[in-house]
Amino acid sequence: MMDYESFKKELIERLKEFLPEKYREWEITVSKVPKVNGYMESVNLMPSSEDFVAVPNLYVSELYSFYQDCKDMEQVLEKTADFFVKGMEYVAGMAAKVELGNPQEKVIMALVNSEENKELLAHVPNRSLLDLSIIYRIMVELPDATFNSAIITNDLADKFELSEPDLYDMAKENTPKLMPRAVDFASDDFYILTNKYRTLGAAVMLYEDVLADIADEFDNNLYVLPSSIHEVFIVPDYVKGAEELREIVAEANATVVKKNEILSDKVYFYEKKSGKLSIV
Repeated sequence: MMDYESFKKELIERLKEFLPEKYREWEITVSKVPKVNGYMESVNLMPSSEDFVAVPNLYVSELYSFYQDCKDMEQVLEKTADFFVKGMEYVAGMAAKVELGNPQEKVIMALVNSEENKELLAHVPNRSLLDLSIIYRIMVELPDATFNSAIITNDLADKFELSEPDLYDMAKENTPKLMPRAVDFASDDFYILTNKYRTLGAAVMLYEDVLADIADEFDNNLYVLPSSIHEVFIVPDYVKGAEELREIVAEANATVVKKNEILSDKVYFYEKKSGKLSIV
């Protein structure tokens, strides 16, 4: 069985053999795609002209995992080519229906762990919040009731001539509109706070008055548990102690939450009277 680097080399060398003729003159590039808590190496086919919107990312690690399971490089190449062709068809179909409009109205915020994303944060506009950082993404709603988004890098911010404070102000206004909050009730005193997409929903805790309204409902201070980048759990402070809640979060991160979706091992405390959020 090939190791990762040998697999990647053969994938790059042979992929075009399995593609339709119209893609065989395209250039194959390898890039690191920024992801939460790390990067993923991606193989892409890029056309010689620039009249295109996007191309599918072919993540090498995911394809290598498939190869390790099936142990058949021909099957992997066939699957990769099929995924690329179908991805191009999907992108073309969606692009024909989507109007980006003013990109400044599509800026949203997301939360990531600062320590685990030092490399990413060096290349993107960001704002610190406790042990977390706010980063920014461009979001496009799709006709099939889903959305696509891309991280705003320093280069992209410069292209749009937007500073970090500009991005923050836009995201603070846009995110609640584009990704409205959703509250699931796990029990009478256990809330799951996210957005309507159940994606990148941890940032909902930053929406204006969200925590204040829940604290008023309980008439109590709150603990905020960072379940993942997609959601947070909210409990009033009479339910459990901080130490027990920290153990719950740490165990979930170690056994349940995917590495690229972990937000923090910390537990946060929202004081109803002051409206302040802190680490406990």
